[in-house]
Parts: sequence; structure tokens; C-alpha cells
Amino acid sequence: MKAKCNHSGRIFFAIFLLLICYEVKMYGQDTPSSTKSLTDTKLELLEYKQKILETRLELLETTPQQKDLSNKKRIGSQSHLINTQNDKMQQDTINKKPFTQAFTFSLNRIFEGTLQLSYEKAIKKDLSLDVSLLGTYVTKQGIGGGYLQNQELAYTDGATNSYIYYSGSMIRSIGGIVRLKNYLLTRVNSNSKAPIGLYAAPQLMYRRVWITGNQYGYDFYPDMVQKEITRNLDIIQGGVILGSKFVIAKVLCMDVYMGGVMRLSKYYNEPTLTKYKKWYNIDYSGILPTAGINIGILK
Repeated sequence: MKAKCNHSGRIFFAIFLLLICYEVKMYGQDTPSSTKSLTDTKLELLEYKQKILETRLELLETTPQQKDLSNKKRIGSQSHLINTQNDKMQQDTINKKPFTQAFTFSLNRIFEGTLQLSYEKAIKKDLSLDVSLLGTYVTKQGIGGGYLQNQELAYTDGATNSYIYYSGSMIRSIGGIVRLKNYLLTRVNSNSKAPIGLYAAPQLMYRRVWITGNQYGYDFYPDMVQKEITRNLDIIQGGVILGSKFVIAKVLCMDVYMGGVMRLSKYYNEPTLTKYKKWYNIDYSGILPTAGINIGILK
């Protein structure tokens, strides 16, 4: 009985060992296979990550090149545009000659019934000669009629040594003005040249005037009659003006000036200069301000 139990125990123990060996064999075969599978998967993931990383690096390397190429193209385009503009400016500078002459007429003289035409020629960079011609023909009904009506005209009677007043109906005159203009900005701005810019100028004017009017007097007392007379007047005027000539619309110009002058007026056959005249009279003698606006073309 005891031997039978021992035999059964040995059989059980043998089966137990076989089971253990089988399990060990099974686990021994599966674990390396699973590990290998996991390892292969990780390697594949690493390969994918490496490819992604290489792709990103290629993109990072390509983007600056594209930016540099784009910048180079843009810079090249801008440089070409700047060079084209510079060439055009240089060509314009070469083709465009500086102005040396000006032809103008006076706006304010028109309201006095006078046409003043001026020609200015640059002598040096900062100096020019301006010559003007004046012609006057004014009546009470024409342009400048208001100027004529405001004249308080009188001449000296040598016999009585007193003024004889008369009303003017027409004024005619011829004359000229000479100005030597010194342009002041040429010393501080190399691009400033006569006849454009700020200037100061001495001037000298002469006018020969014929004034026609009506005088009332007694030929046979007590009848008063009206008779027409013509008086000759010589005017010399000198002074200094300060003005500026600037360009309008590339070839047009405007000259604005003001200053002070001394005027000396003398009627023909009178021994002395006129006295006690209003400053706005054409036969005034004395100091008075002057101003004007000229417009014209440059050449």
C-alpha cells in the first residue's frame, strides 16, 4: 500500500515537472518574439521620426534660400528702378539748360493805363540786368480811368506865381526803367542762379509825360470859357527794391517786389520841381513807397 502511494507520488511529481518545463519552454519562446516585435516597431517609429526630422531640416534650409532669392529679386528690382530714375534725372539735368532770361509784364501798371514790358538777362550767376519799357495811354473812359480821375492837377502861373488847376482828360507817356538785380541766395544754395530767387536791386526810371486837360479862365470879362491845354512833365525816379522771382508751371514766373524811391517831377518851362502835390499824383515830387507784381515766361 505504501509502495503504491510512493509510486503515485512519483508519477504526480513527474507530471508536475513536465508541466513546469513546458511552461518554461513556452515562456522562453514567446518573450523574445514579443520583444523583437516591439523593438522592430520602435525602430520603424524612429525611422519615421528621422525622415520627418530630415524633411523639416530640408524645409528650413530651403526657406532661407527662397527668402534670400526673393529679397535679391526685390532688391534687384528696386535697384533697377532707382538706377532708371537716376539715369532719367541725370538725363533731364543734362538736357535741361538753366534759365538765363525772363520776359515779363507788370500787372499793377495796367490799372494806371500803362503797359510795362521787361526783359531780364543773367550776366553772372548772382547778377542780372533788367530793362523795362513803359507806354501810357489813359482816358477817363478807358482802362485806368479811375487813376486819371483821382489826379489833382495844377501848374504854376509864372505871372501870378500861383497854381492854376485843371482837369485831366488824357495822359500819354513813354519811359524806361533799368534795374541791376543782385540775387542773394546763390552764396548759400549752389542751385540758385539768376534770374530766379530772392534779389535786391537799385533802379532808375525816366518818363516823359503829356497831360491833356481842360482849364477854365476868362478871355473877356465876365465870360468864363473852357480851353484845352497840354502840359509836358518830366519824371526821374531812383531807389532800391527787394523782390523775389519764382517759377510757376516750369516755364512761367512771377516777380513780386517792394521798396522805396525818390521821385522828382518838373513841368516843362517851370523853373523848379513840383511842390505840395499829393503822393498819388503823377506829378508828385518826394519819397514814396513802391511795389509791383510782374508775370511772364522764362527762357
